[in-house]
Amino acid sequence: MKKAIMILSLIIVLLPLVSCNYKTKYWEFEYDYTDIKEIKIAYCESSKEYYTIKNIDISLAEEVYNDIKSLEMKSHGINRVEPRGQSFIIIYNDGNYDVIADNECNIVRYDEDKGRLGSYSTYLKPKNREDLYLLIEKYLDNSVVVETESLEEVSPK
Repeated sequence: MKKAIMILSLIIVLLPLVSCNYKTKYWEFEYDYTDIKEIKIAYCESSKEYYTIKNIDISLAEEVYNDIKSLEMKSHGINRVEPRGQSFIIIYNDGNYDVIADNECNIVRYDEDKGRLGSYSTYLKPKNREDLYLLIEKYLDNSVVVETESLEEVSPK
């Protein structure tokens, strides 16, 4: 009985230390929006492999920056996950960048020791993936529809 009480006490003490923290968090940029060189909406295969869907005009940098900062985020646990799917890629003047994806947000920074870019997990993801998708749609600005319409005009009937 004494052993069971000790084990139960140990579990109660350790549980908060190992459980995921579901407290709402927000993305914290390491750079100022004036340091942004490019903003992309991209399809990510990983934090270092992505396909650009649309380049967002740099004049919108402050707005995009503030919109991303206002997304509610949460920790997703201790397992590192590669960003996948539609994402924001924020590229800075020094070549470092951030990846904001629905399943994982990464920072990609130049590692002086290794002489190359390294991807670092933040263990954060949007609390509600739909909020990220709505933000992406906002900046797509119906460009897909416009491109489709112009393609239909030139295609043979």
